[in-house]
Amino acid sequence: MFKSLTRRITQWSRIHRDIARLQQLDDHILADMGFTRERIATSVRTGVR
Repeated sequence: MFKSLTRRITQWSRIHRDIARLQQLDDHILADMGFTRERIATSVRTGVR
């Protein structure tokens, strides 16, 4: 049970860190990477651009 909780917290932390990093980029760089600003959170959570 502890491993599962630790894994979920680690995953949550990674997701929020990745979202914050992508939100710092400008729209042109995001577009080059295949992202739109509106879909950053969904893309990070699902792994689909």
